[in-house]
Amino acid sequence: MKKIVIIDDEYFFRQALIKYVRSFKDEFTVVGDAGNGKLGIELIEQYHPEIILIDISMPQMTGFDVISYIQKQALQTRFIIISGYDKFEYAQKAIQMGVQDFLLKPVTVESLHKSLRQTSERIDQEVKKDQNLEVLDKKKRNYQNYMRHFAASQFVRKDKDQEGMQKLASEVGYRLDAKRHVAILYRVNHLPGNWKKTDYELYYFTVENVFCELLGEKNCCISYINFQKSLCLLVGICESPYDAEWIRSLLKKTIEVCDPEGDLGTTAVIGGFYTEANQLYDSYIEAFALERKRCFYFIGKTACGALLN
Repeated sequence: MKKIVIIDDEYFFRQALIKYVRSFKDEFTVVGDAGNGKLGIELIEQYHPEIILIDISMPQMTGFDVISYIQKQALQTRFIIISGYDKFEYAQKAIQMGVQDFLLKPVTVESLHKSLRQTSERIDQEVKKDQNLEVLDKKKRNYQNYMRHFAASQFVRKDKDQEGMQKLASEVGYRLDAKRHVAILYRVNHLPGNWKKTDYELYYFTVENVFCELLGEKNCCISYINFQKSLCLLVGICESPYDAEWIRSLLKKTIEVCDPEGDLGTTAVIGGFYTEANQLYDSYIEAFALERKRCFYFIGKTACGALLN
């Protein structure tokens, strides 16, 4: 059932419209009516109706003034003008403002019902279109995330295909021509007992977003979760500094944001820095070895270590 607000300075005409709408059973409901534009705006902002029936010539604010104001507020509503003035310039302006329909007084039950039904169908079509676009956008994001994780898992393989690596890098936005490449393992050692696989995946997604924000747009980063449930971050650094101390400071800030109390027992290790992207395997193995040996220095209740070249 779609909500309707009626704005017209003729009281008895408003009452007639309310009676007409009520005769349409469960299709529409009038949530409010007003005798001038200012009161009408208050009702619109309060009830967020799908459809507004509005006159043009009214005291204080014209119908066009109300429409212009509401459109600037980006409220999702549709307007049907009901006017006693058969002027071409009115109809022309209504079309320019995206008004759904223009009805002339006196309005019949049939013409009003037809206009409301057509407007309602347009609303439903747009809602369905938005929902379909949202589904497609979600599928696209899921695909992009999958490809980023897949690419990261392939980049740390010893037997990776160079041509395939270039194609993957191009698709996921990883800069193979970066000045330095490094692998980082970020791990939560104290998983809460009620955490499921989706919980730590969501947590690592947050970690990656925080780290990438700190890393900056000129650098690049892709990731995946390895078989040890560590988040593997592969970083391409395109501008100085290229050293471990800078990366270490970013990891420290990331840990402070994502594990402020240290309850998760977060550890982060940094592999070696290399000038070629195909050496990410070496950096990953070095980081993995450090993680296994718990070669960390402590930051509060957390730990972060690095293998320096």
